Amino acid sequence: MSSKLIIDLTKLHEDETTEINSELDPKKIEVEFDDLHYKSPLRVHGYLEKMPEVLIFKGELSGVADKICGRCLEELPYDIKERFDFAFEIKGKTEIDVTDDLREMMILAHPFTFLCREDCKGLCAGCGVNLNLEACKCNK
Repeated sequence: MSSKLIIDLTKLHEDETTEINSELDPKKIEVEFDDLHYKSPLRVHGYLEKMPEVLIFKGELSGVADKICGRCLEELPYDIKERFDFAFEIKGKTEIDVTDDLREMMILAHPFTFLCREDCKGLCAGCGVNLNLEACKCNK
């Protein structure tokens, strides 16, 4: 598992499509949050097309994570699938690091708040019980 995805432009031929498969470590590229914990590497599958001055990189970033509900703190499995379509200026370059672009995409795709369901009742402020599973045990 890698912490970077660097494309070696010298190994690509112009006007030819090249398939790419790689894995990134979510911890090393810093895309984990308090409410999102990855259970697998992030898999990158895509296609590169090199033109005289531009590299096109299209594909999908996928993985498995646990998301934590912002109200009841329940962990739920979550399949991540993010499609991307990048264009990089490559004139005069021999390699290009696409890690930051993939990282930024994952951060922007992360919801501000995750709820296990729309009608989540959350936790009781008094006794801390999950109100989705049982009734409150404290005196109100």
